[in-house]
Amino acid sequence: YGFLNSFDPAAFLNYLKYSLDTAKNFGDAMSDHPDVLKLELSEIGLFIFASLLAFVSVIVTERTLVRNKRSDLQTAALVLLIVLAYLFILLKTGFVRHDFHTRTAWTGLIVMGTIYIAARGGYRTPGCMEVCLGIAMLTGVVAFHLAPSSITPDFRVSHSIENQLKAPFLQLQELVQFVSHPGDWMSHKENGKNSAFKQIQDSRKLPQLSGTVDSIPNIQTAILAAGLDLKPRFTIQAYTSYSDRLIQKNTSYYNSEHAPDFVFFSPGSISGRHPAHADGYLWPVLYSAYRPVEIMHDLVLLKRRTDRPGGQPQNIILKEQVTIGGCVELPAHDTPLFAQIDIQKSFLGALASVAFKVPHLSIEIYKQDGTSSTHRLLWTATRAGFVISPFINTATEFVEMGIENFTDFSKKGISKFCLTANKTAPFFFKPDFDVAISELDPSALVSADSLSPKLQEQLEELSWMRSIASTASGKTSSRVRIEDLGIFAHAPTDLFVNPDNTELLRIRFGLDDDAWKGYNQSDGACFEVHTLEASAPIWQRCLRPRETEQDRGVQEAVIALGQNPGKLLLRTTCGGDCRWDWTYWWKISLEKHQTIED
Repeated sequence: YGFLNSFDPAAFLNYLKYSLDTAKNFGDAMSDHPDVLKLELSEIGLFIFASLLAFVSVIVTERTLVRNKRSDLQTAALVLLIVLAYLFILLKTGFVRHDFHTRTAWTGLIVMGTIYIAARGGYRTPGCMEVCLGIAMLTGVVAFHLAPSSITPDFRVSHSIENQLKAPFLQLQELVQFVSHPGDWMSHKENGKNSAFKQIQDSRKLPQLSGTVDSIPNIQTAILAAGLDLKPRFTIQAYTSYSDRLIQKNTSYYNSEHAPDFVFFSPGSISGRHPAHADGYLWPVLYSAYRPVEIMHDLVLLKRRTDRPGGQPQNIILKEQVTIGGCVELPAHDTPLFAQIDIQKSFLGALASVAFKVPHLSIEIYKQDGTSSTHRLLWTATRAGFVISPFINTATEFVEMGIENFTDFSKKGISKFCLTANKTAPFFFKPDFDVAISELDPSALVSADSLSPKLQEQLEELSWMRSIASTASGKTSSRVRIEDLGIFAHAPTDLFVNPDNTELLRIRFGLDDDAWKGYNQSDGACFEVHTLEASAPIWQRCLRPRETEQDRGVQEAVIALGQNPGKLLLRTTCGGDCRWDWTYWWKISLEKHQTIED
């Protein structure tokens, strides 16, 4: 009713236009599993075989029906065209993103066979229809059970089938309840929504804000649950902003007077993409027209500045062309750099995109400190650009990028990047890519003194936590990293703290929720505090959140250290199986006396 009551034909046509634009670029931007020639061929070949078998059975059946004058040529041709188009859509839908989406393709094949047999089974049809379609559908059933386990090992086929079988009956039951008791139905739905919002509020606490709000990444449900005024950009979800039209719509919104007053922001994307592909073309605007207010776990809250309009990259410092396998050396810099890479498909690439998909492109980045990493390149969006240096992987690093003299370019700065792909990629792309490197406007930087006291305190705490994380050595160091204001320390790890004659150690710690939720199977982990002189820990706590509700979420402890305990060892150990033991230290502070009531 709400849709019909507020229906706007022009807006609906606009919706269809941009939906088609999203679908047109889906294969280039959203494809998964880059090694098409290995992982995918077996299952794709099986699907094509089953689809051809089904299509042949339809051809034979329609031909027989036309010969027996039970159908006409035009109807048969239309049926064949619909079936062929449907099978092609299933191929693209299921195998462009070669993960659990394959279930859609196999389910669709089974549904097609069922509907066709039901529609044509009343006629005297050749046995091929039942036999061939039966084989195709049986192949789909078998593949539905077996194929997902190779792509998504945690997938439970029995649950999926059960849910799909129940779905029509549940929907019919919902319809009957709505027609017979609409008031009760609406009240039940309202109560369900309130209950769900309460759970979301408990898991993601957001501050009350006066003004409009948007979010990068996708925490829109948490914003709605918190009662905030959500006014999202055009595409809403960052990972779907991959075409020129969609990017332009989002950019125009953020450069307009209607831009949100607040933005919850965090870098990072899906499918191994470079973390600056989280609406990376908007970062110059966020960098220039917003300022950080507070760091909240994995997010930073940004507030729109009244003294500056939306910014764009300035002062192009480098232009050159690069090929697949080529590298770009970045000049020495102490200001964030913005890269725009214009990548075009060849004629063969355009055909491949329509038929299926083109090979992935990757970007290898080399930092000033000698380390490197490789990421998926969202090349459909790189023409609009993204921040190439410094390498920003967390919300706190984004905050530091916008503060004068805060980012350590000797560690986070990028010295060069290279574009790589498999051996077939050069056939699908034009040989030369135009690259432009620009500086972000240095006048947009804010001074550390101008930050809110809360944010200054958080940055000081971050510096302290980094100094602790740096004490990890040997094999331990590869399992330790700073994540926003805490230390991710995959058990087993050892970290060291110098108490400086303080009397109390206050710690917050825990096991990441993703370690035990869903299909992950962490059997728990232990946290210990040792003095170097004692053989036994002076404090220990073991968490098994999968079995014990009290062990879930962030835990806190205050530990009496005694007189002159010396250097402290903070250790995490496995509960038995080290897999999924994603332990973290969220806060580590030293105090002179007890500051909380027992």
